[in-house]
Amino acid sequence: MRPDQREYEEDFYRTLPKADLRTFHREWFVAGLLAIAFIGLIVGFVRLSVMKFNFYQEQAQGNRIARIPLSPPRGEILDRNGRPFAVNHLVYDCYFITSIDVDEDVVSIEQLGTFLGLSTEQIDVIREDRIEARISRSMESELWAAEWGELGAKGILVKRDLNQVEVTALLERSGEFPRAFLIQAYRRSYPEGESAAQVVGYMLEISESELQDQAPLGYRMGDMVGKAGIERQYDNMLRGRPGERYIEIDARGRILGESDRLPVMVRNNSAVVVKGDEVFELEEGEIIEPESGVRLSLKDGVCRAVTVNFRGEEDSELFNYSGSGGTYGEWAVFQRPGEIVQIDGIPVYKPSVEYPTSGADLHTTLDIGMQREISELLGDRTGGIVAMDPNNGSILAMVSDPSFDPNLFSRAGADRSGWEAANNDPNFPFLNRPVHNAYVPGSTFKLVTFLAAGDAGLLYSGRTWDCDGRLEIGNRWFHCWNRYGHGEVGITRAVAESCDVAFYLMGDALGHDAIEYMALQIGFGAPTGVDLPSERGGLIPDEEWKQDHWDENWYTGDTYNMVIGQGFLQVNLLQIARMTAVVANGGYLVPQHVNRLLTPSTEDLAPYDRLDVSENILNSLAQGMRRCVTRGTGTACNLDWIEIAGKTGTADDPPRPDPHSWFISYGPYENPKLVLIVFLENGGHGDENAAPLAAEIWSCDSVRSYLEEADRGW
Repeated sequence: MRPDQREYEEDFYRTLPKADLRTFHREWFVAGLLAIAFIGLIVGFVRLSVMKFNFYQEQAQGNRIARIPLSPPRGEILDRNGRPFAVNHLVYDCYFITSIDVDEDVVSIEQLGTFLGLSTEQIDVIREDRIEARISRSMESELWAAEWGELGAKGILVKRDLNQVEVTALLERSGEFPRAFLIQAYRRSYPEGESAAQVVGYMLEISESELQDQAPLGYRMGDMVGKAGIERQYDNMLRGRPGERYIEIDARGRILGESDRLPVMVRNNSAVVVKGDEVFELEEGEIIEPESGVRLSLKDGVCRAVTVNFRGEEDSELFNYSGSGGTYGEWAVFQRPGEIVQIDGIPVYKPSVEYPTSGADLHTTLDIGMQREISELLGDRTGGIVAMDPNNGSILAMVSDPSFDPNLFSRAGADRSGWEAANNDPNFPFLNRPVHNAYVPGSTFKLVTFLAAGDAGLLYSGRTWDCDGRLEIGNRWFHCWNRYGHGEVGITRAVAESCDVAFYLMGDALGHDAIEYMALQIGFGAPTGVDLPSERGGLIPDEEWKQDHWDENWYTGDTYNMVIGQGFLQVNLLQIARMTAVVANGGYLVPQHVNRLLTPSTEDLAPYDRLDVSENILNSLAQGMRRCVTRGTGTACNLDWIEIAGKTGTADDPPRPDPHSWFISYGPYENPKLVLIVFLENGGHGDENAAPLAAEIWSCDSVRSYLEEADRGW
């Protein structure tokens, strides 16, 4: 190389830019990230292949697991003598087990649904359920699905309550429908049919809105729940605890059989608690009592255990944990989603079948015989009837008509024509008239006016009013129902003959506030609290209410209408029953109920609230009600074998031409054992229609038997 060439090259390299130290720092940073990622891969590999080897070894055969719900036997609903209102019968449900091929599943579902006689609309719903379900197409995704509690395959309910012909046909053609899976289940039936439909209720599949409220109590989509009456009120008690069955299938959805046992994993939004050999799985919001005196719960991610006393009250806290898991004495808690539960490195297993727990039977105060006979006597008339023990509030019968057959809903593929006929009936057969509706009470409300007048000291021995058939207030006449007048009327005759003028004059002396106060004390204007859903509380109007709703002042005429049970008043049959019981039992406000557990163990009325009215006033009212039956407006119920006290009521219901027909009564007069409320919606005059029907009910075999038992103290 020439000297000048060498010098040129040396000068060239000396002029090159120097390397920045930050460049080397950046390279080291990138190298560090790569190292961390590599370490993460190593940790993941160790976790999958070593730490959870026992679990994934069982999955490595390419099999998947489908979870099938097992419905528990629902508790039966029984009458006071143990006779059934609602029972269970064994049926079969058909599930479809999904594969990894959605298109093939859709075709199979259509074929299976057609074979089982489903409608096009029903098949469309099941098909959409399959399309929207999560799918796993590889072993890796299958394992990660298992990590989050999704066991890959899914059991989709196709049809409930298969009949024997369908079950036999499906078993015979199992090769054609290899992914159809039959499971035993329980369905409700109602031996009494229409006679007790509204009070007992019926069942249907849980709705999405109901599930939002009930999910914390362990309810799941597809569960059958009570929709009305006792079935709804006590659903959580009756339903029991559902179970689960796990079955193994291959990637094509072919059923291989039940898995022997399964490793317990923590599903998303859940926790697993282990104590010895016992494993308890809790969903978010769930509360369970796994053993006597202990309550476990999971709420807002906090797993908690407390001891409880015999009254169900909390005593002390065993643990309260919101992390991923921990050990507390005998208890081990696991909350990390996807975690395989291990104790000392050994996986915890559970059986492939978790058997359901039966619901509790509910013994009611109702009498099947009385319910049935009263329903038959009411016939096709629209109305409601309540029979009640005045001494403790036990409801013995509650009938509403028109009615419906609750068995329409207990079968899969319910009788569509029957459902539509009931749903479109203008007389609303699903309405439990004694509970869900409120009506103008008519002259039955005169009992409230009488008690208010007595409380105010307006009723005394020898007190009379003159009735000439009408009363003038300002430029308006208020007429008595007897346009010829009653003449001179005393306090018992005013009740017995339902003299409107006498009660107008009582109301004029009392004023609206005193009547309103007495009505509220008896319990009008608010739900009675009976253990049945959706009770309507009615209305006791006042000046503020009228101003708000009618933009008018309260006038004397409004008070006159109120004292005779007309105008804006609204009451339900249970409120009228309680008012009648107040007269029968000497002034006590007994709590009304249908659950026998709510019946007090003693006949002593002292623990109950008592109306602040003198015994003399109550006796005078009782005498007036007895005279109503013997010589007044209720003589249609004057029976020769029992002394009845009663009161008729006729309530205008504009714009309808026919008034409501009422007759309230109790008996025997000297030692009351039964209150009977008869109401006929737009049924005419109380003395002509409700009272004769009440006489038939008092004379029926079931009522006579009940009164004989009550006399013997049974």
